[in-house]
Amino acid sequence: RHSSYRHRCLLLHSVNKIRHEEGLRGLRHHKSLIPTDITKNSVSLAWTKPKHDGGSRLTGYVLEAQKRGTDQWAHVTSLKNMDFTVKNLNENEEYTFRVMAVNHSGRSAPRESKPIIVKDSTSLPEFDLRGVCQSTVIAKAGDNIRVEIPVMGRPRPAVTWQKDGNSLRLDLRNTETHALVDVTKLDSGHYELVLKNPGGTKIFPITVKVLDKPGKPTGPLKVTGIMADRCTLAWSEPSLDGGANITRYILEKRETSSLSWTVAAMLQTSPAS
Repeated sequence: RHSSYRHRCLLLHSVNKIRHEEGLRGLRHHKSLIPTDITKNSVSLAWTKPKHDGGSRLTGYVLEAQKRGTDQWAHVTSLKNMDFTVKNLNENEEYTFRVMAVNHSGRSAPRESKPIIVKDSTSLPEFDLRGVCQSTVIAKAGDNIRVEIPVMGRPRPAVTWQKDGNSLRLDLRNTETHALVDVTKLDSGHYELVLKNPGGTKIFPITVKVLDKPGKPTGPLKVTGIMADRCTLAWSEPSLDGGANITRYILEKRETSSLSWTVAAMLQTSPAS
């Protein structure tokens, strides 16, 4: 007897995701000690965690200051955070600061700042893009994304997230040295991270590419060359590819008297040129 079948086509795509002395030597100093804000009587400083802790957990940091014209370093504070505002400084005086990491073996070698003149100042907002590999963010549909970019400027710039010139709601957290943007369920498109302070405006363009399941193949599903044990099926690619190249189609079949579908074939597509 002849069995009649119903056929359907599915498609998939890929989504491309020591002893004491040894302890002291191993405790590396910080990459940078930078001023994040300067006023006529204060300097705000920030630094990064050492890459190596010398084999012992870090217990904190020691910050010291040196006024121009003296060889003496004055203790400012001991703290656990990686930022601090030094207050009650003399206007128009020049200071140099240094920070040391501390563990149970002692202190690291110091990292010094450049000499800083204490006065009100304004500098253009800037993005430090040396550690930013690319300006394209890829995420799966429904996922949150995080954009983390070092920012600079005095006073500290205000940060907004825009698309087509309109500000968007976001979870924005500013540290002393970074803008951290957490965004939920974005559409694909071109966005802008905008910095503003009295010195001016700086814009960093970011392209967001959201990957989703592809749409269904474009029909109708054409059946030709019908024979006792075979037939030929043809369809067109979907209008929506989900943001990635279609990699294969899954062909399923079922008898008209059954509700169960079985895989008849898995068809690899040709690589996109």
